[in-house]
Amino acid sequence: MTWFDSHCHLEADVDTSDLNEKLRERNVYGLINIGTTMETSRRSPMVARRVKESNPELIVGATLGIHPHDGAEVEGGDYLQFDELIAATKEEHSDLLVGIGECGLDYYYDYCDRRVQRQAFVAQIESAVKYDLPIVIHTRDAWEDTFAVLDDFRDHRFVLHCFTGGPGEVERLLDYNMVISFSGVVTFKKSVENQEAAKICPVDRMIVETDAPYLAPTPFRGKPNNPSLVSVTGDFIAKLKGIDVDLFAKATTQNALTFFSLLPTL
Repeated sequence: MTWFDSHCHLEADVDTSDLNEKLRERNVYGLINIGTTMETSRRSPMVARRVKESNPELIVGATLGIHPHDGAEVEGGDYLQFDELIAATKEEHSDLLVGIGECGLDYYYDYCDRRVQRQAFVAQIESAVKYDLPIVIHTRDAWEDTFAVLDDFRDHRFVLHCFTGGPGEVERLLDYNMVISFSGVVTFKKSVENQEAAKICPVDRMIVETDAPYLAPTPFRGKPNNPSLVSVTGDFIAKLKGIDVDLFAKATTQNALTFFSLLPTL
């Protein structure tokens, strides 16, 4: 059984010995470290490098992104700095840079002006197209505007990270060049719609994630999450769908490796 955490946020001082022990205990094959601001995006590949060097058997990647909460970081002409960061990282860490994001729209908190959010989202997709990298999307309470943006980039590769919608949103997302990533949210007792979405989502369009250190799955809810717990979420979904856990682990891991162009085949 080999799981893959397609989305986590590791701190610069991550204890790699502890991380590796946890990953081994739960048969986790690798992870993607995600950027959300200019600062975390600068660090993301360096942290991923530390993790990889601590255990060369792990499959590790990193992304650069500006979260919708922080869209003002790249408003207007300031975006040039982020695009230059992508170019420099692609040159220096070409073996680790696997995507752009997380980026998108968040109208639940509205920490950033919606116009600025949309501007930052579109700009990052355009960079992803320019550098031939997939996009990691965050969306919350912004489905219609998210779909409107995606309609202009239908041929590009997207992953909807930490999917919290229901069956209706799954059906619409499958019309795009999209994989759908389920997090520990699906294990929560009240996540009935999300569980129904997981049931109908085709396995070949699914991946799993932790979003660590956030959103630890039941029965670890309320505690800090870590990449090893992707196995708990994956096990829950496999049982929810009534399919073999080992096969689901292998399928979702291969989906993630293929989507992020991390070449090994299981």
